[in-house]
Order: sequence, then structure tokens, then C-alpha cells
Amino acid sequence: MVPHSFIAPIIMFCLSALAALTLGLRLTAASPSLFRRWDFDICSQVGTNVPVPDHDNFMLPQQGNHQNMSWPFAIEPSGPIGDITFDFVQYTLTFTFPAIQGYTYTEADIWLDVNPPSGPVTPQYTTANSICKINTNPSTVTCVIPYQSIVGGITNLDWLKGMCPLGAREALTFYIQTNAQLTDPNGVSVAGTGQQSCTDYPTCSSLVPVPYWELTYRCSFCQPTPSSSSAPPPPPSSTPSSCSVGTAFGYIIGTNPSAVPINTLSPTTCKH
Repeated sequence: MVPHSFIAPIIMFCLSALAALTLGLRLTAASPSLFRRWDFDICSQVGTNVPVPDHDNFMLPQQGNHQNMSWPFAIEPSGPIGDITFDFVQYTLTFTFPAIQGYTYTEADIWLDVNPPSGPVTPQYTTANSICKINTNPSTVTCVIPYQSIVGGITNLDWLKGMCPLGAREALTFYIQTNAQLTDPNGVSVAGTGQQSCTDYPTCSSLVPVPYWELTYRCSFCQPTPSSSSAPPPPPSSTPSSCSVGTAFGYIIGTNPSAVPINTLSPTTCKH
């Protein structure tokens, strides 16, 4: 049995070690250089170690590069009334205009480029050319923009290279205008648009004086699929025993060469 005189120091050490470990993890998670990585629906078509647009890493440059998969949609003078959502699906970038109770879409369009507009623009993707389609029940709009129309190329690998010009890292920045026409519950025609960026996100007390919003993303490598023939790890040979006093298990975060693995400071026979 551990003498009572040793219990308090052991507990304080464990709490301090866990606090340091937790702080290290929090600081690491907050780093803008770290991103989640996932496999995608096109990896089986292009093989492993091919960079593809990563839908888990959309970022909004004008608003502190915070990550999101939607953008506010506003009807003037009502202001924001829903969200335009976006995603990568197969070899396309898709946008969906929100359903708004009592309103019906009559048309919608998107202007998208890798350079900001210098004046009035002509949308490339519209309900008129069927790239944007009005859905019913409820009324929404879905725009499906092929990678090829954004970056050119002939094959799927050409499109991925154009969408991921730097490999598995930060990729293109899009400048976007999103507009729509709707009828309100009284049958009156109203205009809807993607809201301008906030100058002070997330408070959003004022807006950036430009008629577009920005969207960027990163690319990640398709990863090898684990072999289905791989044998599962064997079960533990015995049930580990526990100690009367719990112990910490982990490693001190940092690049200091003298950093000490925490588990070396605790009995190795305990259940950590």
C-alpha cells in the first residue's frame, strides 16, 4: 500500500502532467497549419498519393480564415435569411441556395474566378444555361460547377492538378458573387444575394465594401486503403491490473531534447 504521505505529491504530479499535456494539445489544435485529412469519393479512380480538393478544409479568407461549408444568403432589406452551402462532389464544386419558407426561386446565378473582379461581371453559371437548377418542394437552387470549367484540362488528373497546383497543401482562392431572384409570399419579386464579408467577424457589425466573397481550400493526398486481408491485432493476453493510485501516461509536448516521457516516471505495471 502507498503511504498517505506520498499520495498527495503523486496526485499533484499527475494533475500537472495532464494539464501540460492538455495545454499542448489545445495549442496544437489551434494552429492554422494543421488540417483534418480524409479520403474522398474519387480516390478509387485516381489511386493513392494524388492530391484532391479537401472538403473538410474550406476557409473564408476575408473572415479570419475560419473554416465553414456555408455562406450567409441575404434578401434585402431583410438581411441574412439562410445559408448557401458548398462542397466538392466527384469532379465538381457544388453550391446550394437555401430553402426559405414562403419564397420561390425564379432564377439564380454564380460568378466565380481566381482573380477579384475589377468591375461589373457576367455570371458563368446560371439557371439560364442549366448549370444551376431550381429544385421544388422545397424551392432551392443547386449549381454544379465542373472542375474542367474552372481550371481547364481534358482528363480527371488534369482537373485535379489544376485544382491542386501546389500538391497536398493550400490551393486556389475563389472570388464569388452569388445572386438569385425569388417571389415572396405575396407574389412580389425580390432579389437575394450572398452577403458581403464582415469586417469584424464574428460580430459582423459592418461589412467589407466589395460585392463578392472569398473561398479557399486545401488539397490532401488520397491515402492507401487498408488491405481487407490484414489480420486484426491479437487480444491482450491478460487483463491488466490497476494501482491503488492512478498514474499519468503520455509525453510532454515540445521539441526540447530533454523532454521526458511521462510514463517513465510511473510504475510500468499499472493500468495507465
